[in-house]
Amino acid sequence: MLHTNTHHNNKVQNTYNLYGEPTHYILVVCSIPQLNSAEVYWTAEFDALNPLVGLCIIEAGTNGGYGVNSSKAIYSKIQVLRVFSHLYKGILSATEIALATKMEETNVYNILHGASHSWLKDTYTSKYLQMLSRN
Repeated sequence: MLHTNTHHNNKVQNTYNLYGEPTHYILVVCSIPQLNSAEVYWTAEFDALNPLVGLCIIEAGTNGGYGVNSSKAIYSKIQVLRVFSHLYKGILSATEIALATKMEETNVYNILHGASHSWLKDTYTSKYLQMLSRN
């Protein structure tokens, strides 16, 4: 799926598109009944749900996820952060940012005006306020 740009996890697909073929390691050999508990353990061990370091989009053993953490998310957190970085710096226009980041211009405007991705405000408060002040 990665080779055909159709992977269900947009974070994994976007990372593959940026960096190419990943390196894989066998972390543990276990039986099929032990797979879920091993997944839960290693997801926590590597902080794989942390959007700053991991590529997991849902908790191990669940079918959940939302926003940039959803398997149905159109844009990865990396893309949203790139857009946000351009927006708070205020160097490029929304159109230029959309082209540079491959994000729909409407979505760039929604972030710029605080209409979407409000998690940015909680995580990057001063830069978020700086971005809003440029409106």
